[in-house]
Amino acid sequence: MKFIPTLTTVFENLGKRKTLDQLRSMTERQLIDCGYSPELLSEGVKAWPWRELPENIAPLNFDQSSRRTIVSNMTEHPDTPTSIKIGEQQHAA
Repeated sequence: MKFIPTLTTVFENLGKRKTLDQLRSMTERQLIDCGYSPELLSEGVKAWPWRELPENIAPLNFDQSSRRTIVSNMTEHPDTPTSIKIGEQQHAA
C-alpha cells in the first residue's frame, strides 16, 4: 500500500513549502536571530531544515518503515504517548 507513504510525503512537502514562504517574508536579521540560514533558504525545500546544524548533530530523518511503526503504534494504542528513542535521547512523536 504505497498510497499512505506517498500522501505523507506530499503533506510534508506542502508544510515545508508553506513554512519556506513564511520564512522568506522575514528579514535576513530576523532569520539569523531565529537560527535560520538565509543561504539555505535560497536553495528552497531541498535544503530543509534551513539551519546550520553543529557537526555533531544530524537532523531527524525517518524512513518509511519508521513512519509505519509510529502510525501503527498510534493506531493500536491511541491513549498511550508514543516516543522514539534515538541514540541517548528520547523524542515524543
